[in-house]
Amino acid sequence: MATRRAALIGDAFVDVQVGGVGALPCWGTDVACSSVRLLPGGACGNTARQLGALGGCELEAFFYSCVGDDEPGRHYLRTLEAEGSLTSPSRTLRLLPGVPQSCCVILSGSEDRAMCSCYETVHRVTTGLFSAELLAESWALVHLGGYFNCVGLHDDALLDLLRALKARWSEHGMAAPHPHDCSGKWSGEGGHLRRLPPLDGGMGNKNVTSQTVRAGEAEREVLHSGLLPLLDVFLPNEAEACGIASVGEPTAVATAEEAIDQLTARHPSTLVVVKAGGRGILAGRGGERWEVPAAPVEAFVDATGAGDVCEAGRGAGDACSAGFLAQYLRDPADVPTALRWGAAVGALCVSRAGACETPLAAEEVRAVLECGAVRRSADCGNGAPALRVAQSTNFPIKYG
Repeated sequence: MATRRAALIGDAFVDVQVGGVGALPCWGTDVACSSVRLLPGGACGNTARQLGALGGCELEAFFYSCVGDDEPGRHYLRTLEAEGSLTSPSRTLRLLPGVPQSCCVILSGSEDRAMCSCYETVHRVTTGLFSAELLAESWALVHLGGYFNCVGLHDDALLDLLRALKARWSEHGMAAPHPHDCSGKWSGEGGHLRRLPPLDGGMGNKNVTSQTVRAGEAEREVLHSGLLPLLDVFLPNEAEACGIASVGEPTAVATAEEAIDQLTARHPSTLVVVKAGGRGILAGRGGERWEVPAAPVEAFVDATGAGDVCEAGRGAGDACSAGFLAQYLRDPADVPTALRWGAAVGALCVSRAGACETPLAAEEVRAVLECGAVRRSADCGNGAPALRVAQSTNFPIKYG
């Protein structure tokens, strides 16, 4: 099989991982922890590293981002170069002199975590830094990670780049952002994610798709531009999906099912994959629906980066996104198997410390899927990991 190439564009953070926090400190107080470690992080950075490792010799992963020309930034770059999961990180990561490296201090407890972040280099990620290189290559996947953090990507230059790339793809190609919006607006700068014009018949930008939406007894023409119509795959968690689906709606969207119904009605060719906590993963495209149950973890260690697919984990979606995409690139027609991979990788992630201290290998995921459990035992055959993910065997299922 020919090696495929994936371009991942987004946020690069250095994670200051503080482990064993029993309770968050109040102002003017101190609490004890068990460890402090410096790890490579960022939603897109973690997804890129996991995807590169899971893809093995079948896939080359290129991570496009910015790092600071300071010790944390250089530490991040050295770590990625030594790790070897990504292709040519010293070429694809732009070093920014005089800019502090984006860092995230993560206070990790027994069941959840809290974070405090610096966004200096992340906010400086722009399309212009990478567009020439991206247009010069052929890609099986273009992934946007940490979209809401990367405000420099919220412009027409990114939309033009994605349109140009999609026009060239002879095989399936995707732009698949994993978002989280700390502001809670869920629309991007200037409505970049979902641009909804006034509902008074104004036509606005003509380079958009349109569909008729029924509102009571009346019908109105609503135009959709921005990023969402360009996506082949969309990978939010339940809160993110509901927030994004609620933009421009008279009432808030409350459930993953409602969000999928609303988003697929507006964008029927987009595969919407929603990580729904203890319920597992739900997905839809057009009129099709799938659901994979959650993967309970007997030996929970850390929720950071889990992907909201384990009953114990509430993470950034990094691991789940990588697991799903790794398998989906192998066989885009088999959505259920890709969902199983996402659930397994997310569960494996929370069975170890850090969002992605050491990327997983595909063999670890296959061993979990074969024996159907991540638990403290060694009875799943040779090569199985010491920790496995306990998953129900009646998946995937369809709903709706």
